[in-house]
Amino acid sequence: MWVNPTNGFIRQCDSKGCGHYGASRGDRRHTGVDYIATPDQAVKAITSDTVTIIGHTYSDDLSFRYVTIEADNGLVVRQLYVLPSVVTGMRVNAGDVIGTYQRLGIRYPGITEHVHIDIWIDNGTTRPWSSGAKPINPATVIPLPDKTAMATNNPNAQPATPRATIALSSTLLALALLLLLGMELLPQGVPV
Repeated sequence: MWVNPTNGFIRQCDSKGCGHYGASRGDRRHTGVDYIATPDQAVKAITSDTVTIIGHTYSDDLSFRYVTIEADNGLVVRQLYVLPSVVTGMRVNAGDVIGTYQRLGIRYPGITEHVHIDIWIDNGTTRPWSSGAKPINPATVIPLPDKTAMATNNPNAQPATPRATIALSSTLLALALLLLLGMELLPQGVPV
């Protein structure tokens, strides 16, 4: 199970860059996704497992922190710009609050406030992001918020499954069950 850390959308382009996976960062590419946040907002763990690192995002400014969660499925998740409320070795579940969002605009005036998420394939090192591990696009697993719920400013809004998808899924499930049970879709003797 994956959870949106802020219930925010992916950061669009602003004066400091873009928040999508693969966005240009000068001579490199963005290896994560930025989810819009508000100052002092609670930040949720995007997956379940063990907190392995509470780190400093920048070597020249130790006020900005990150939380790393190492999952049993071979993935390592890093959530940046989070003042942690968890400690190393602690088990967390997807959706648990792991800290408070830190104002990135203090360091980069004009940037859209956001939590950065990157996901890495565990390569057996403590910090796979600095040792050549392969990143995974977080947008492929983290849900986006439901626009209707977000319009009501509901901080607990969760992404909703579109009704058309539910209706189609229900219809296909019913047809599959009929076929599995060996029931005919047309009455006996009706020409086709």
